[in-house]
Amino acid sequence: MNHADPHTIPCRNCGEPIMFIPIKSGKNMPCDPKLFIAKESDDEIRIVLSDGTVQTGVQQGDVGHIVHWDTCTAPK
Repeated sequence: MNHADPHTIPCRNCGEPIMFIPIKSGKNMPCDPKLFIAKESDDEIRIVLSDGTVQTGVQQGDVGHIVHWDTCTAPK
């Protein structure tokens, strides 16, 4: 993803591109812009689904955007 993409901004911590997706609570969740398709089950991955649901854990075939807090490379 290009940093110049008008739908993304650089993360303040790591500089990688992020996008904000509205979630059901009415807030915006920072997510990685690349669409994620689960190749296998993983209980640790958090994704935002197209309906704004934040889902913890994925099954093979689930589609969404990974929550950027889980992939940010900045020191915590």
